[in-house]
Amino acid sequence: MECVATWKEGSSRYLVGRIMSPSQLPSSSKYQCFRYERHYDEKKGGIVVKMAQSYSGACEGLWSAEEGDRTYTFWTGNNTCFFA
Repeated sequence: MECVATWKEGSSRYLVGRIMSPSQLPSSSKYQCFRYERHYDEKKGGIVVKMAQSYSGACEGLWSAEEGDRTYTFWTGNNTCFFA
């Protein structure tokens, strides 16, 4: 994925990415919108990023970073990135 744009609306952060492998997407768009949030998590001992992906290229329906067509959680620890 290539990041095309990022912006903030109030406390919400968004990014639009161009998917490099369009065969994995609905035929509607090779661009996808993501809503994300990041914070420090003491239990994990690092930064946690939660991200929700829209179904289409539009950012509609992304009510939070935990609600979307697909959701992701990334975190760091001991200089390593983890994904769940």
